[in-house]
Amino acid sequence: MQTVSQRLKLDRVDIWLLSINVLLVLAFNLNLYFLFVSDETQWLIVFWCLAGLLVFWILLWSL
Repeated sequence: MQTVSQRLKLDRVDIWLLSINVLLVLAFNLNLYFLFVSDETQWLIVFWCLAGLLVFWILLWSL
């Protein structure tokens, strides 16, 4: 059985992971916008940012 402090620690970790997840989704959508909608010619930089975000996301959720 978990104590109250252990549950609070787990809730804090869950809130932290959820907020990082939301920020990653926002960054991912912005990168997709710049890749497909914007007329910027720097698609290679955006592609590598997307790849980095995906790798970070996978590592984060494999904890």
